[in-house]
Amino acid sequence: MKFAVIGSAHGHITEFIDDMISMGHEFAGIYDDKSPLVSRLSERYNVPVYDDMEILFDTGIEIAGTSAINNQKIDIIEECSRRGVHVIADKPIVIDQQQYERLERVTGRGNIQVGMMLSVRFDPCVSTLKKLVDQGVIGKLLSVEIFNPHRLGAANRPAWHFKKNQNGGIIIDLIVHSVDLFNWLTQSEIADYKGVMVKSILPEKEDFYDSSQYFVRSENNVTGYFRVDWHMTDTHWTWGDLRVFCTGTRGSMEARVLGDPLTKGKLLILFEEGKETRSIELDENVGSVTKDFINRVQGREYIVGHKDILLASRNAIELDREAERIRFV
Repeated sequence: MKFAVIGSAHGHITEFIDDMISMGHEFAGIYDDKSPLVSRLSERYNVPVYDDMEILFDTGIEIAGTSAINNQKIDIIEECSRRGVHVIADKPIVIDQQQYERLERVTGRGNIQVGMMLSVRFDPCVSTLKKLVDQGVIGKLLSVEIFNPHRLGAANRPAWHFKKNQNGGIIIDLIVHSVDLFNWLTQSEIADYKGVMVKSILPEKEDFYDSSQYFVRSENNVTGYFRVDWHMTDTHWTWGDLRVFCTGTRGSMEARVLGDPLTKGKLLILFEEGKETRSIELDENVGSVTKDFINRVQGREYIVGHKDILLASRNAIELDREAERIRFV
């Protein structure tokens, strides 16, 4: 299939491009959204840049990927829907209730498949964790905690990153991954929640909050805790430190998904009643979010569908709306 990139404000789009090329699909070109990445992507992949989106659609593309500025993604999705072009977007896919309702209408029409890069589900650590939880290795699941600090690097971030009406804010931008994992691991939905957003840095960025914590409970009474922030040190070896903890009636697991400060590798630790604590071999053959999306487009079995995307997006918007705001600066 022919594919294109429409919106490249974030480097996450290279994951989509590389996956599509690895599957043998044809990269037709990039729409020039004035992002600094456009020329670099064009040179790296030796594809043309189009100033006119209509001309790019007329090349016969069937798939589009976008990592546009967050508040612009829904416009691109609606344009793809009008053209019958399937589209996958970096997270978050929408940033407020009005945009969410527009996304609902697009997915409800059913003429295209819409994807979101919920890539954490396809990490070998998380995929193996999910399999063991579903198998009941730790008994009945009681709680899920997700820690996900990020490196800010404020000097290298574009202006839109710090603007609520363009970026969506820390909960919509980062906690969307946590709520999706929680819903997936619990095989349920968030029923109750209470949390905060905190602003402790960059007083000149008026509506930029740098950390958030949330307590949640699922409809099937699994409790959860999410913590995200922009406080990972610049000296850390990667962009953050993602960890997932699951506790059950017969044991618990800790998934060191990315950013472990000592091993610099992935690690899944199982604490099981009556057995020695041990690391678990990871299932590396888990595919990717792009390959899963193409499976859906081609009518094959898939993991992430419209229901998952709508649920995670709605949850993030609700949590953002209800969070208590705390300001130190």
